[in-house]
Amino acid sequence: MIPTPHLGLGVLGGLAAFSVCAALVTGCGSRTGLFSTVGADSGSFPGDSGVGSYPDAIADSASEPIEPFDVNPGGGQVCARDTPAGTVIWKTTLVTDRYLVGPMAADPSGATYYVDDGFLFGGVVDGGSTIMSLDPCGNPRWRTPWNHFYNDSVTTHLMVSGSRLIAVNGDVRAFDLSTGDELWTADLVTWAREQGLGDVSGSDSIMAPVVTADGTVYLTAYTASQTWLLSIDMTGAPSLVAPVPDTADGGFATDLIVDNVGNLDVPVVFTHVSPGPGEIVSFAHDGGVQWEAQLPQLGYQDHLMSGAASLLNEDTAGLFGFGGTIVGQLQAQFSKPAVVDSQGDFFAISAASSAAITAGSWAPDGTPRWSTNITSGGFYGYNGGPLLGDGSHVFYLSQLYDGTTETASVESLEQASGALVTWTFADRSPGYMLLTPAGELVFTMGTYAIALSSGGELPADTVWPAPRGGVDQRGVARGQ
Repeated sequence: MIPTPHLGLGVLGGLAAFSVCAALVTGCGSRTGLFSTVGADSGSFPGDSGVGSYPDAIADSASEPIEPFDVNPGGGQVCARDTPAGTVIWKTTLVTDRYLVGPMAADPSGATYYVDDGFLFGGVVDGGSTIMSLDPCGNPRWRTPWNHFYNDSVTTHLMVSGSRLIAVNGDVRAFDLSTGDELWTADLVTWAREQGLGDVSGSDSIMAPVVTADGTVYLTAYTASQTWLLSIDMTGAPSLVAPVPDTADGGFATDLIVDNVGNLDVPVVFTHVSPGPGEIVSFAHDGGVQWEAQLPQLGYQDHLMSGAASLLNEDTAGLFGFGGTIVGQLQAQFSKPAVVDSQGDFFAISAASSAAITAGSWAPDGTPRWSTNITSGGFYGYNGGPLLGDGSHVFYLSQLYDGTTETASVESLEQASGALVTWTFADRSPGYMLLTPAGELVFTMGTYAIALSSGGELPADTVWPAPRGGVDQRGVARGQ
């Protein structure tokens, strides 16, 4: 088995740390690595608050500087605009353990955000968990302590909201996007107990956070007797929005999204049998139910995605109008995230097994457009994406294991035909990848973050994969 982050999926144990080389060379000019001792007194992270103790690392030799990066009219620094697709733009060592995960968010400038959190792997980080940020060229911006209590939730989330970074696991915290300074903590466990809502400290209790345009955080909180829809305002104050219907007797809310008309949509499984009957409930921000749609089948892994004209229930591939009526059905079913382009075409993983992963595309009416086997020759682990470019490609990240070697591969497919180009790397990746406004495909491997050129493509101005939406508000690239 390939070791995977905890995230409700498995436990990583017994991986020894290996000696780290900080990297060097970027499309933004040469530089030294994060823990390099060159021109510095120690190997500490810029802005370090004294949390953690990291050994010095050795800097690789840097190449000659190249032309400075362009400036994206949308705000991102485009280090990779004229660089061939698949070229390594930069690589930066962030940690000396094997607990690095990310990028878990990106902001409109192209800066990326990561966590070093042993709780995700069933371990403990020496010195405590931290959140880190790199600029669009891979230079360290800040690192800040993140001493949340452990909640075995479906996943950890980082989301950008204006000038704040929102972090969710066990509690909800806001950090200054520029400096990493903590702004507030919403202690939902204490608040829920004081409000008489129940205990939200257990496994899978705090789930599916989203951030709306006004900066309000919404999430679902699960207790033994009820699932609640909660909100947290700009100051960190929590409020009860509404009880989620049909969750008082074994029902379970599997997701939460903000759809294209601004409603909060929650799929609910009625029983502990999965798949089984369920519904989608759409709330206004004040908790009023806008509509409910009964479904004969819904699974625990079901996620929603909002397109311009409909909602996609990803597991059953049903399409719903914003009033809850069924408007179509894709001719495929998938439990991996999907994305839809401005023409209404869908892109997703349609099949995944130990032998192969198949990516596909469907027309707005559900008719298949193409299908491409993107990996083979190893045991499939997990994948990131789909990430839709504003040019002609869609990108995935896959992790494979052949029994001896772990390999990460980035797949670039033509949106029109599914024609495939693959770039492979010999190391373990947790399966998170973002296409940033800097024109880079950024992911982590082992102890470092790495950026590849997308060939000049920027994030498409369209809906991103479920369940978050927006390059600056995504929870993770794995669609959980």
